Amino acid sequence: MSTVARKTIRDEVEIAGLGVRSGREITVRLLPAEADCGITLTRSDLDLTWPVDLDHTLPLPNCTSIGDDRGRVDFVEHLLALKQGTPHMSSQKLACLGERHAARLPLE
Repeated sequence: MSTVARKTIRDEVEIAGLGVRSGREITVRLLPAEADCGITLTRSDLDLTWPVDLDHTLPLPNCTSIGDDRGRVDFVEHLLALKQGTPHMSSQKLACLGERHAARLPLE
């Protein structure tokens, strides 16, 4: 069995823009993470953090949402698509500053 080296980003990255659905200013931060912590998603206005996994995926139509009964972040598939180019980036913190549609940035 081969072992894949697990990595995180070196420096914090911040992305800001207008939310596609809300039209409000939205900021997302990609942060370095501790080794083997996986990918987490934080909603800073609610001070809540969830692991990005199937146990925290919510059954909503037409988008992928991560959260629970206390809060959620919608359209996380747009943000997670950025990771497609970094398949070995297995530990990372994603912080959404603001509302639940924070992951719906026009990332073109």
